Amino acid sequence: MTFDATWLEAEGDRLLAFARASVHPDGGFAWLDEEGSPQLDRPAELWISCRMTHVFALAHLMGRRWAGELVDHGVVERRAEPLDR
Repeated sequence: MTFDATWLEAEGDRLLAFARASVHPDGGFAWLDEEGSPQLDRPAELWISCRMTHVFALAHLMGRRWAGELVDHGVVERRAEPLDR
């Protein structure tokens, strides 16, 4: 198997584009369905919010400037809500 950096970067960007819709208007990040639509009828889970904050932090480090705003969204939520809600 050969390594294709162009494909790998494109696949990462595709997955990040899918994940961008996960911002929950009430804070944190929402569950997504198979098509990438947020499931706002489900509660925002701590593990999803932490995972997505981490994913967007990595994206920001990779040069995706738009991701910084999503990192801020996740961090603000974690600071505002107790971890055991």
